[in-house]
Amino acid sequence: MSEDDLLVQLNAVDGVTARADEPMHRHTPLRIGGPADIYAEMRDVQAIKQGLALVRAAGIRKWTVHWPEQATLIRDTGMTGLVVRPGAGFHGLDIDDDGLVKLGAATPFSALAGLGPQWAGIASWPGCAGGLFAIEQQEWLAGAITGLAFARGRGAKTVAIEPGAAPENLGPSDVLMWVRLRPSPVSPHGTTRVRPPRAGEIFAEPGVQECPGGLAAELVKLDLPGTRLRAWRLNSHRVGEVEQLGGGTHTDLMHLVKAVEDRLLRGRGLELNLGLPSAGRSASAASKRAARRRS
Repeated sequence: MSEDDLLVQLNAVDGVTARADEPMHRHTPLRIGGPADIYAEMRDVQAIKQGLALVRAAGIRKWTVHWPEQATLIRDTGMTGLVVRPGAGFHGLDIDDDGLVKLGAATPFSALAGLGPQWAGIASWPGCAGGLFAIEQQEWLAGAITGLAFARGRGAKTVAIEPGAAPENLGPSDVLMWVRLRPSPVSPHGTTRVRPPRAGEIFAEPGVQECPGGLAAELVKLDLPGTRLRAWRLNSHRVGEVEQLGGGTHTDLMHLVKAVEDRLLRGRGLELNLGLPSAGRSASAASKRAARRRS
């Protein structure tokens, strides 16, 4: 089956809107990322099941679920295969009689803000639960999560989480549906951070032992806030974040990251690591794809 035929079939499914060569920079918080082979907005679990059945029948075995405001750095070369964006069916907020909250996987944590001060900590988090699982940072939910549900193949599975435990990674084909939460501010051991990183916070926060004052303080000591490389700049007000000035690329962002890492290593003896994952096809895969398009 050709890609054009698959697009026709996907768009015939109720609740699915699919496009070829969709620029990922339109859907990422930092506005970077090349084209996805196929980008499909799928309204609910039923749409995802029907859509992925067609994708499997077409011989495509690789797909990626990308959530609203997900903190993943997409390469300029784009995404291979299918990118699924869960839609309105993954939004929702329900309160149980015991005060627990069932939060749709695509619902922003900020939706919890109106439930009272006991939710203020989690409500300040960026993104949504689906995005945390996608970048394997669901450990932040330890202490707050009591259960979750995810779609797998043609069925769905509900899992209870032991008190204080972090949920395990989902499988590559699993799609988170919802999480059940109780109010519980969480701060993983060895970090000064009190919330998951925002998309602009691309460096992992160093441990307290190696960096007692936190990363922001070290950046200030070296007068790095405001440093610019082409369309990227280290934010002068939200120290530790980068900001895009327009037309920024993943490649240029990585050059800025490397420059900051080198400066901190030489000036403060501090080794940094990326705190957010990069995703996308390799340069060689992009070249092969371009060659196929020309032939």
